[in-house]
Amino acid sequence: MTTTSLQHPENTGDVEEDIAVGESDALLREDTEEETAPLWERFITKISSVSAIAAGIAIVILGLQIVADASGRTFFNVPLPGTLELVSNWWMVLAVFLGFGFTQFKGEHIRVTLLVEKLPVTWRTAVETVILAASLGIVGLLAYYLTVDAIDSVEAREMLAGSFPLPIWPIAVFMALGTWLYAAQLLVSLTSSLRAAKRERRSGVAQPALLSAQNVLLAIAVVASLVIVVLLLSVEMSRVAAGGLLIALMVLLLLCGLTTALAMIAAGGLGLWKLAGTSVVADAFESVPMHSAANWSLSVVPMFVLMGIVLWRTGLTGKVFYAARLWLGWMPGGLAVATNFSGAGLAAASGSTIGISYALGRMAIPEMLRAGYKPSLATGVVATAGTLGQLIPPSVLLVIYAGVAQVAVGPQLLAAIIPGIIVAVLYALVIIIQGLVRPDIAPRSKATGVPMAEKLRALVGIIPLVVVIFIVIFGMLSGIFTPTEAGAFGALAAIVVGSAFGEERKNPKQLFKTLGRSLQETVTATAGIFLLLIGVNLLGRAMTMSGVLRALTDWVVGIGMPTPVFLIAIMVLFLILGMFMESMSIILLSVPILAPVLMAVGVDMTWFGVFVVMLIELALVTPPVGMLTFIVHRLAQDKEVNLGHKISLIDVFKGVTPFVLMSIAFLIVLIFLPDIVTWLPSISAVK
Repeated sequence: MTTTSLQHPENTGDVEEDIAVGESDALLREDTEEETAPLWERFITKISSVSAIAAGIAIVILGLQIVADASGRTFFNVPLPGTLELVSNWWMVLAVFLGFGFTQFKGEHIRVTLLVEKLPVTWRTAVETVILAASLGIVGLLAYYLTVDAIDSVEAREMLAGSFPLPIWPIAVFMALGTWLYAAQLLVSLTSSLRAAKRERRSGVAQPALLSAQNVLLAIAVVASLVIVVLLLSVEMSRVAAGGLLIALMVLLLLCGLTTALAMIAAGGLGLWKLAGTSVVADAFESVPMHSAANWSLSVVPMFVLMGIVLWRTGLTGKVFYAARLWLGWMPGGLAVATNFSGAGLAAASGSTIGISYALGRMAIPEMLRAGYKPSLATGVVATAGTLGQLIPPSVLLVIYAGVAQVAVGPQLLAAIIPGIIVAVLYALVIIIQGLVRPDIAPRSKATGVPMAEKLRALVGIIPLVVVIFIVIFGMLSGIFTPTEAGAFGALAAIVVGSAFGEERKNPKQLFKTLGRSLQETVTATAGIFLLLIGVNLLGRAMTMSGVLRALTDWVVGIGMPTPVFLIAIMVLFLILGMFMESMSIILLSVPILAPVLMAVGVDMTWFGVFVVMLIELALVTPPVGMLTFIVHRLAQDKEVNLGHKISLIDVFKGVTPFVLMSIAFLIVLIFLPDIVTWLPSISAVK
């Protein structure tokens, strides 16, 4: 199971915020129940919060400047000078690095806890303490090199060359400060973990048996990691062999529970040292973080994230399900069909897989259970509807993929529209067929007497959300603004319509709180995403230097494996990886390795972006470990959701299985009919 990283024990968010937080985080949060955190810890956490506010302000300025520039250029032929330079080199960098510390406090840095979370409490606390100590060392080393770079930049009064000269040295200083704050927040988590360990020793509570299959696997992963580190440090080997060991080390560090980004940074740094020496490590640690964050094309990421969160927090997404239920409830499995198409609608507005599943689950599962639906179908359709979140644009995963694979963002987003719609329709067919074959699992709705006026009012209620979607999609297709600028217009539109038509529109104070909370969540999501990008770029340098990618490409081409067979093999691999790893981690880890091979065998990388995102999202619900199934199952344990029904994990797995099989069949169709993906980008002017 994949969860977020260890957070500060004082952070006790609500259920919505904790839905993806592992048991290890809950363990450390118990710290403050018995003792108050020291003053210095509270001071660091306060500074992290202030830093996050500054990051939020940078995101707001970023969005407003993009909107002002695109509007001036389109309507008055007067672009705003310096927009590209300021957005890329100032606002993006500040939004990323000033959010690191607060993201650690909130526990939003992504990690894999499949093995760690099953340990007995005492051992788990000990392992988490070691993980935090290792994390502190990695981040401290990164902060040191960024400090060295900042000092050099200040002394040279470094400026950005070009038509809009811009001082870079202040940003270099903030990068170093933000990373040191991240290290300080890790230190806070470490001391909290040590106190928890001390408390466990005092408690004398009997612990369950340590020996289990998962615990043995964790021990093997730890020992294997240490062996690989020793080999890399002390044994002469070929560059390709070193590259292979680095990949293995990174995967093992993930299994040991290290944050995904820090596992990549550690493996990448060690690899660069092995292959080229300390000077190359220093150069990479000083330059890669800036280049990873200062990216104009990826400025769409915080904007799309903000757009989705605002629409959800203001309650506009809930109106989609209500309208779908009224209009589609009469069909066989009508409420489930309504839930499915609501997921598609929310995907076009949000792009958050977990967020969609959580929002739909809260609304739809009780409604379906009241109507007599079997728990397996009720939970299964919620889980699979959530997988549309990263397929139908706007999709943060597709944007990240485009950046990693070096393909244009606009065509990549457009390429997913038709497959996304087809998948939603196929899911609806699966539901209808089940309803026809087995009417007992999905009784037809009895609510046939809903007045037409009420149905029309429900449609009117979704107009604000449709307007936001229309602005984003039509703006890109018409060329009014670029795909990068579309995110800023979408975020602004979401804020405007959310303020005007959302649940808190008559309560300005509560509305302001909602928008502030949305911005806070955007900061943590942005910082977590870009720390991953820093990690993958550092690891990518080491992989390129090792030559392992070239060797893999030559091997695949040399054995003459047919392209369809190769792609089906990738399907199996990604379905397995998706059971254990977070979606973005898979893309950042695998795409740089596979891209040369795919291009060598003639695979269109824009097509592969849609293919791989579908695979990763499908893996989230694939038994026996799909993360989204666990999240929906956990949500279904709430009495307000299950209405007294006993819903087991097996029920959820039964519910998702027909959708998984349909999705696999459609993926195979895409292999042989790639035009389903590539047609729309080919006729569009979007670049």
